[in-house]
Amino acid sequence: MLYVCDSIAGLIVVDVTQNMPTFVSRPVMPVSANAISIFGNLAGVVGTRVYHSSPNVRTNQNGFYLYDILNPSHPDLIGKIETTAFLFKDVHIVGNYAYLACHNAGLKIADLSNPSNPQIINTFDTPGSAYGVKVVNNYAYVADFTKGLRILDISNPLNIVDVGTVDTPNGNVDLAIEGNYAYLADNTSLKIIDITNKSNPIIVGSYTTTALKIKVLNKIVYLAGGGIGLVIIDANNPSNPVLLSSIFAGGGPKASTSGMAVTTTRAYVAQYDGGIGVIDITNNSSPVLIGSLLSYGEIMNAI
Repeated sequence: MLYVCDSIAGLIVVDVTQNMPTFVSRPVMPVSANAISIFGNLAGVVGTRVYHSSPNVRTNQNGFYLYDILNPSHPDLIGKIETTAFLFKDVHIVGNYAYLACHNAGLKIADLSNPSNPQIINTFDTPGSAYGVKVVNNYAYVADFTKGLRILDISNPLNIVDVGTVDTPNGNVDLAIEGNYAYLADNTSLKIIDITNKSNPIIVGSYTTTALKIKVLNKIVYLAGGGIGLVIIDANNPSNPVLLSSIFAGGGPKASTSGMAVTTTRAYVAQYDGGIGVIDITNNSSPVLIGSLLSYGEIMNAI
């Protein structure tokens, strides 16, 4: 199953067992969704819910929405956190905790031990704007926009410790971790950072291209390149990343690759008003568009 961020329908579940994907379900609460994290039978979605608090008044609630996806055809909203005080840009669920990148409010940790009543238990106010977060082995890696990559020790969620940082001033908006490297989507470039020494991360390689979202699989980097499309880069030599290919999945007049999910043979790209594109990446040097699906609103990301 593919779990998709939609600007109108929020969380959408799509069957991708065939080349032409089909809808499985969408939840009843419409949210303009930014990001999704899956852990077991839980799906965490962050975004903004717009509703009419009175007949002529539109109200925005920024939120983290927790769904039970045991039955993908009927996702069940079981808990939420909503506020008007800050934005939710990204989420990564690990165990009983959700790690939330909250823009100007930094990194927040929510306790999910009672999924029907998630509670924020701690905050680390990063110096930049937290756009992305990934958690690996008790460390949270935060894409902190113009303040670069920030590494936090979250082994004790009630006592977040600032461990290390490296500056990437172009505007770090997303990241992926694989092995001893962090891969950053830095808006106008890919940055590769050696994180072997958490207190002294070092930029070891870069490649100039539009980079809005990022996935890494076996040292192959997949970038959401906006109007360029899906950009595929070989990072087996991290100091010298090499472009393998790029492909645009098409779509509507505002179609732009804004996110993706990746397997060893397929990339499912979010094409904004162009829906979802299915790309065969069996040969990363020669990707082929093999399917597509239009959605309710603009598709922002997928997992």
